[in-house]
Amino acid sequence: GSPSDSPEEVRAAAERVGVVGSKGVGVGYTDFLAMLLPQHVRLLPEQLANAFEHLDAFGENHLTGEGVRRAVLRSSRGYSSISPSLLDDACAELEHIGGLDLPGFCRLAQVAVTQV
Repeated sequence: GSPSDSPEEVRAAAERVGVVGSKGVGVGYTDFLAMLLPQHVRLLPEQLANAFEHLDAFGENHLTGEGVRRAVLRSSRGYSSISPSLLDDACAELEHIGGLDLPGFCRLAQVAVTQV
């Protein structure tokens, strides 16, 4: 709905999708959170290439654990939402698989987006 929807319009829409219970219009917490998520996430090739370039700290067209760690830690954007343990795990995984080139990075990003 939009801010201009009347209570009757909201109730009618809720009835159509089956979220009206004995106490009126209601949505469970999980369903509420799911409704807040974007329905379609699309990453453009330029966005992926820019992200890859940013993470390729050594300019080798190949992501390594050490390079990603260096890029994240020197970033002026903060990355405060990345916990140290998550960064450690991601860098260790990159080292384990021998790094990642741009096509591999793009495939990984697309898989991650479809899991949202």
